Amino acid sequence: MAGVGGTAVPPPREGRWRRRYGASPTHLLLHLVGIGLAALALRQAFDPRYSSTALNLAGWLLGGALLHDLVLLPGYVALDRGLRQVGTAIRPRGWPPAGVPFRGHLRVPAAIAGAALLVYLPAVLGRAPRGRLLSTGYSLPDYAGRWLMLAAGLLALSALVYATRVARALRVARAGARRRSSP
Repeated sequence: MAGVGGTAVPPPREGRWRRRYGASPTHLLLHLVGIGLAALALRQAFDPRYSSTALNLAGWLLGGALLHDLVLLPGYVALDRGLRQVGTAIRPRGWPPAGVPFRGHLRVPAAIAGAALLVYLPAVLGRAPRGRLLSTGYSLPDYAGRWLMLAAGLLALSALVYATRVARALRVARAGARRRSSP
C-alpha cells in the first residue's frame, strides 16, 4: 500500500492479525481460556483424591466422544437436513421473510432440552438409586414433567422471538415497498 509521497504504509495490526490467524485476537484469547478451563476440569477429574478409577473416567470420556461423533452427530445432521427439506416443501413462496430462518429457532431449544435430558435421563425415566428414599427421606420428584415443561417453555420462548423477528422483517419490507412505490 502506498502512502503520501510513495512511502509504504503498513496495514493496521488488526487487519494483519486477521489475515494471518483468520480471526480476531479476542477469538484466540477466549479459546485459550476455554482450553485452560477444560484442562483444569480434567486435572480435577483425574485427581486420585476425587476419582479412584481414572481409567473408568477416561473410558467414559472416550466412549462419549465416539458415541457423539459416530452416532449422534450424523443423526442430528440428518434431522436438520430433513427439517430443511420439509420446511422448503411446505412453506409458502417468499417465506420466511429475508434474514429470518426458522431452523435456528428450533435447533437452540432442542439442543438445550436435549442436554438437560442427557444430564437427568435416569431421573426423567424414574430410576433413582435404591437407597435414595432411605438415605434422604425424599422420593424422586416428577423429573419427566419438569423436563417436558422446560422443553415446552424453551420452544415457546423461541417461537416468541421468531414471531418478533418475522414481524420486524415484514414491517421493514412493507416500509421499503411503500418508499419504492411513492413518487
